[in-house]
Amino acid sequence: MKYKVGFIGCGNMASAIIGGLKAHAGIDASEIIAADASEAAREKAKETLSICTTASNTEVSTQAAADGPCAFFIQPAAAVTAKALAPGRQHALCKAAGSIV
Repeated sequence: MKYKVGFIGCGNMASAIIGGLKAHAGIDASEIIAADASEAAREKAKETLSICTTASNTEVSTQAAADGPCAFFIQPAAAVTAKALAPGRQHALCKAAGSIV
């Protein structure tokens, strides 16, 4: 399945944006996929937002629609690897406040 929007990271910041997309942008939960290294974060996002979740950043990058955005929500110490980025795609990198990427 191809999703309209993909998120790498589904913590507090991503969850707030996903909630806004669902409430105000007409995007259905079934059109959103998110990855997170934390099983607890994935389960929370799946239960509270009803979105598809995965542990694989690459899955998000390849399963989100080719013309749709893929957003990364990272903690200050996290590293984003180039192999998770699908070539020819738009990507947005969102960092935690006060961090340097």
